[in-house]
Amino acid sequence: MVCLLLATYVPETVSADYNEACATCQRVLPILNRAGAASLDEMVKVRREAASLVDRLSAAFEWTSATAELYTLCCHTADILETFGSLGRYSEQGLEAWHGHYNDNVRLYTADTFP
Repeated sequence: MVCLLLATYVPETVSADYNEACATCQRVLPILNRAGAASLDEMVKVRREAASLVDRLSAAFEWTSATAELYTLCCHTADILETFGSLGRYSEQGLEAWHGHYNDNVRLYTADTFP
């Protein structure tokens, strides 16, 4: 949705880079948001695609500098993914998903979960 909204502001001369950056996001986000562990192939894909994403966005918006989030995505996300297997399970959404799981299965968890 964000890619579509911003597309109207992208100059025609850099629209190919912008469109490819958006496509890269669509390929990588499902891996990064998933709570399940990523495969080795997916980890390699994230490392390659993250660098491509930054290159394409930098080409499309050359007058801006990389944000801290973009820098983290490019330089650290693949390392974190390889170390922990998943980013999604450590996000706020992941914690909320577990909260929902416990609420849905409250009869299975009758004992206190915290001392």
